[in-house]
Amino acid sequence: MEYHPLFLLGFALIAGYFVGEAFRLIKIPAVVGHMIFGVFLGPSILGFYSIPFLDSVDIITEIALGMVAFSIGAELNFSSMKRQ
Repeated sequence: MEYHPLFLLGFALIAGYFVGEAFRLIKIPAVVGHMIFGVFLGPSILGFYSIPFLDSVDIITEIALGMVAFSIGAELNFSSMKRQ
C-alpha cells in the first residue's frame, strides 16, 4: 500500500521525536534513537519507505544529515575531548 509522501514524512518526524525522547530517558543520545528508528523504517527492515520514494526526497535527506551532524556537534564539549 502506498501512502502519501507528506504522511510518510509527518509520521517519521512525529514518531522520531518520541523515539528520541525515549532514548534520552534511558541516557542514550536522542540522535542514536533517530538513526535506529530510521533504519527500522527503511526498505531493509520494515519497508515503510521504498527506494524510489527515498530517491525522490533526496534534498530532505541532505537537510536531515546536516541536522544530525549539528546535533552530534552540540553534544560534544571540549572538556570531554581533552580527557580522551
